[in-house]
Amino acid sequence: MTDGTVTGTFGEVKDAKWHTVTFEVTVEKGQAGKDIQNTASVTSGNTPPDEPTTNVEIYPRDPKLTSEKSAVLQKKSRR
Repeated sequence: MTDGTVTGTFGEVKDAKWHTVTFEVTVEKGQAGKDIQNTASVTSGNTPPDEPTTNVEIYPRDPKLTSEKSAVLQKKSRR
């Protein structure tokens, strides 16, 4: 990855099968409930370029977290 761009190269493709680039990302905090636009740029010497785009929904959409903690002193320590 360079400057936020993931690059995959397949070399010479001689078939009509799907070829896939798979990657994982860490979403920065503060993105919950937002969508991130993911655009691929596909180029080749013998096909027209394509830029398929999809929106990725970040979950949880509306996070509401609560936490509770309690403690009970079982035995007083001796010094």
